[in-house]
Amino acid sequence: LALLNAGQTLKGLVEDLARDRRAHPRDDLTTALVTANIDGESLTDQELGSFFILLVVAGNETTRNAIAHSLDLFTRHPEQRALLAENFEGRIAGAVEEVVRYASPVIWMRRTATCDTTLNDHEIKAGDKLVLYYWSANRDEMVFTDPERFDILRD
Repeated sequence: LALLNAGQTLKGLVEDLARDRRAHPRDDLTTALVTANIDGESLTDQELGSFFILLVVAGNETTRNAIAHSLDLFTRHPEQRALLAENFEGRIAGAVEEVVRYASPVIWMRRTATCDTTLNDHEIKAGDKLVLYYWSANRDEMVFTDPERFDILRD
């Protein structure tokens, strides 16, 4: 019950913040979200509150896992840590991408096909259940040169 109450409290705070940012825009993420317009529609305060709950809950585990993997990888690969330290601003984006590729903090995701399609000569019908294994995709030799190597300079 305490968790549900905390979620509702957070949602209420975000809804209040959304109303404030609509009235008094700033250069921040909340203003960007409340002023975003897609096909003539923007998020309601309630939708924004729900979106923040999703960010807090869904983003927590993957972010924590990616940070833990980065500590491990840069400890086991001091040459990569040195490359990053040489030019942190210029290399941090690529380093983050490589940590996520190499460590795959999200292991799998289940999806349902919404239309018929073909993928690598495999027929997929609308309604088929699919499991996407990120670790496997991130080690695909057709996509990545030397996929077992941790390389923050990877193209």
